[in-house]
Amino acid sequence: MVAWYRAAGTGCGVLRARLPCATVRFRPVSIRIGGLPAVLVLSAALALAGAGCGSSPSQDKAATTPPVSGVHDVEARSLRFSPPAIQVPAGTTVSWHFDDGAVPHNVTGKGFASPNLKQTTWSHRFVAAGAFTYRCTLHANMVGRVVVTAQ
Repeated sequence: MVAWYRAAGTGCGVLRARLPCATVRFRPVSIRIGGLPAVLVLSAALALAGAGCGSSPSQDKAATTPPVSGVHDVEARSLRFSPPAIQVPAGTTVSWHFDDGAVPHNVTGKGFASPNLKQTTWSHRFVAAGAFTYRCTLHANMVGRVVVTAQ
C-alpha cells in the first residue's frame, strides 16, 4: 500500500510516497528551455502563431475601404495613413506627407520604398494599373492601398 502525505515543514507541497523498503520524494519540476521558463516560451509561440492568423484593423480597413478618387495626397499621422485607400489613374504621382512630430515613418510597397522620414513629403509615380498595398515597416498597423486604374 502506498500512502501519500505532505512533507512536514516544507510548505511547498512536496509529496512523499511510503513504500515497503523506500521513501520516494517528489519535487515540483520546472522545465526550462535555453534558460527561459517554458511558460514564457510557450506564450511567445502562441502569440506569434496568433499574429499570423488574422489581420490588424488597419490592414482590414485598407483592404476593405472603398478607395477615395481624385486624391493623390496621403497623410501619415497618429500611426495611420489617411485616407487608407485612394484611387488614381496610371501616371499619377502620389505624395505621402509625414507629419507625426518626432515619430519617423516610411512607405514600402511592391516596386517602391521610401527611407525613414519625419516632417517631410515623399512621392512616387504609379505608371502601371493595379492595386498596391503599402505599409510603414516601422509600425506594423500602418497599412494603406493605392488602386491605379488604366487611362
